[in-house]
Amino acid sequence: MLLNSRYMNYIFNFPKMFFSPEIERRYKPFLTRQVIEYKSLVDYINYTIQSVSWPSLNVDTVSQVQRSVIKTFRNGFDMQRQMSKEIEVTFATKDSYLNYSVMRDYFEEYWALYKPGSEVWIPNLTLQLLDHYGYTTMSLHYQNVVFSGLSELELSAASNVPEFRTFTANFVCTNIETKRYYA
Repeated sequence: MLLNSRYMNYIFNFPKMFFSPEIERRYKPFLTRQVIEYKSLVDYINYTIQSVSWPSLNVDTVSQVQRSVIKTFRNGFDMQRQMSKEIEVTFATKDSYLNYSVMRDYFEEYWALYKPGSEVWIPNLTLQLLDHYGYTTMSLHYQNVVFSGLSELELSAASNVPEFRTFTANFVCTNIETKRYYA
């Protein structure tokens, strides 16, 4: 049996209307100067996605002592309440840290003071897992998503060696809907 050495069998893209028209307009001149032509800002950001975290599954148990023996039981809560609902999306930095600037502007715009008509949540996100033929085997639909953090970007003038740098955007959601697709 040969093991598949490719670990990129997933699809995760931000939705088309992810960025506001203001941010799209602001970065349009930068996109036109790129070597690869992108249709939109979200296409560029999706291109720079390096990895996506899988939510952990940890459930608290209940322990009870009965005649000097500790028995463990499952608790009475729904698993959805206890499941980790954090998503980490790691990006590879590109071209003058343009993608970091875009995500930082989006983060600042999202957390700006409340504006009438603004959304509380960002658009729902979907992570699809694929088999080695490219068919979807499972999809996770993150609902009611909040943009919760953006990691630091370390810049160093002491090194002039080209190196691979990344940064991470953190999201938290209210609900994760899991769909499985069986052949």
